[in-house]
Amino acid sequence: MKKMQNKELIIKSIALNNHQGIERVQTSSCDPNLNVDSCENFPVGVQVNFRYNLAQSEFIDIHPDIEKLLGIPKQDIMGKDGADLFGEIVPEESIEALGELIQKSYTICKEHRHSKSLVINIDFNVFTRNKMVKRILCQYRPVAFNETGIPVETTGYWTDISHMKKDGLPVMFAIIDNKLEYTEFANPEYMIKSPTIIFTSKEIEIIKYTSDGFRIKEIADRMKISISTVYTHRKNIKMKSEKEMNQVINELKSKGII
Repeated sequence: MKKMQNKELIIKSIALNNHQGIERVQTSSCDPNLNVDSCENFPVGVQVNFRYNLAQSEFIDIHPDIEKLLGIPKQDIMGKDGADLFGEIVPEESIEALGELIQKSYTICKEHRHSKSLVINIDFNVFTRNKMVKRILCQYRPVAFNETGIPVETTGYWTDISHMKKDGLPVMFAIIDNKLEYTEFANPEYMIKSPTIIFTSKEIEIIKYTSDGFRIKEIADRMKISISTVYTHRKNIKMKSEKEMNQVINELKSKGII
């Protein structure tokens, strides 16, 4: 199974030493330099409640709607690396599959960057900080590209569509010049299943390291992730299995999984 790091999957950080070679495009009736509270009439009738810097892997600004949606204060969202935020809110069983879709959406943006209008739509499940499961639709449009045509800044809208859809693999579709041009479901091959519980490759890795006696910081160093991300993985393992870590380890050992 193909293994990827969250930062490669979710945010696709682009190393830029400066802003030379940046091409900026305007969204319809929305100046990307405005505060999100002022942005309206996003293409295809979507308002703007976030601006995101792909090059720096961080939000430039968010509307209070997103705080309410995720149950996370603005200062926590703005202070997090984008990959760490997704690591906290996206269920581990689908994070790699979601990342693959996001990677493909960047390719679509690059190939169609000169279109009159381009909107990427991705829907996926999240765990809010207050432990609610929601289905989110993220609609975004690139507003700046680097010299190779890769998007480096986006504006868009996150909305709760739980009343329409509650579960399933992430889905991505692209609307180009007001026409639906691409639709793709996430690849289920990016998920790992045990006989009874779905664990991702990252969770399995953490379970193995824990079984071998490594501490949290040592695990974070070995996996090249933050300590908070290790804790998030452990929390997800406990929530899925409804068991303590030592019980999970013993069960997976007995089944020959680790």
